[in-house]
Amino acid sequence: MLKHLYVQVLIGLAAGILVGHFAPVFGVQMEPLGDTFIRLIKMLITLVIFCTVSVGIARMQSLKQVSRVGFKTLPYFEIVTSIALVLGLVVATLVAGIGAAGARAAGGASGAGARGRIQPASCNGVVRKGGEVRIASQRH
Repeated sequence: MLKHLYVQVLIGLAAGILVGHFAPVFGVQMEPLGDTFIRLIKMLITLVIFCTVSVGIARMQSLKQVSRVGFKTLPYFEIVTSIALVLGLVVATLVAGIGAAGARAAGGASGAGARGRIQPASCNGVVRKGGEVRIASQRH
């Protein structure tokens, strides 16, 4: 049962909810881990989508097949995206303020600014912002 990814995601979600409810201070201390995970996902998702779409189109036999799949995919994408957006807005409205209360309980800032400069949000984020990636370099 734990072999399935959706089960692992649901267990992680339940664990996050329980930690946030019963140990909000510890939950806020875990923020760097969550921020790092989200930045990694944001960095990789565009590449994964691009490669998936490119390989899918390259494997199709004819242009007619590509257009047929495209016309089927576009409405599906719009509907699922709209549902996800509405669901996210409803949950954010219902749970507004819970995250802020946990942050106050932990005592404020967590150093997110420094992490934001170290961990790029996308693969080309460092180049776009004019920064540099430092790998174990220290100036004395």
